[in-house]
Amino acid sequence: MKRLLTTVLFLLLLAVACKETVITRKPADVPTITGLPAENRKTALTQPEVVALAEAFVRAQGYTDFIPDFTKIKVQFERMEYASTPQDVLKYRHNLLRPKAVGVRQYDNKKWLVGFAYYWEEENIARAVTMDSIGAIITMQLQDVRIDWVQGLED
Repeated sequence: MKRLLTTVLFLLLLAVACKETVITRKPADVPTITGLPAENRKTALTQPEVVALAEAFVRAQGYTDFIPDFTKIKVQFERMEYASTPQDVLKYRHNLLRPKAVGVRQYDNKKWLVGFAYYWEEENIARAVTMDSIGAIITMQLQDVRIDWVQGLED
């Protein structure tokens, strides 16, 4: 009986101690891939919103001259991109792309593609950020795209 009471008392103390150490995070503290607060969007983004979101993504993911704080931003690895730490990914990505989009295009009626020029001058070549219509799924594409196609100027 004494052992049972001791065990129950111990479990109660443990439960109280655990409850006291729970840390709650505010939504603004939760890391995102864009560095912007997480949003649960229900409606389609406008073209200016798509560009702003893609520019925030490129900046937060370390493709520009900005050095992100990876304690506040979730790194999104590209396919075939391997590194031990986010800082190792940054070594490859840093200064790869210019921070301002060179064009935006909607395709498949519900998806967006936003082009970003390389820091070095590549004629008519850009990297592409794609996203769904509400900006919930954002990815950096491995393939380069033609800037004239992104801008709707292709022959």
